[in-house]
Amino acid sequence: MLGQRKKEFAAYELMGMEVKTVRSLLLVENSMIGGTAFLLGSLVGTGPSGLLNQVVQNIFEIPHTYRICACPAG
Repeated sequence: MLGQRKKEFAAYELMGMEVKTVRSLLLVENSMIGGTAFLLGSLVGTGPSGLLNQVVQNIFEIPHTYRICACPAG
């Protein structure tokens, strides 16, 4: 990814932006992209996971049970 954006970083430096600032910008940008991808992946993956669980339970003729465990910590 860095190789593809070399010209962009060079332009930032030509405009007077410090290398430290460019690094920080890259870090924040990639953190936001990574965090968004994680959240979307988690949300999108939850639905199909439950659906596949039901399919497998139907194959093995296991009754569907949903429960929320309020287990004590420790």
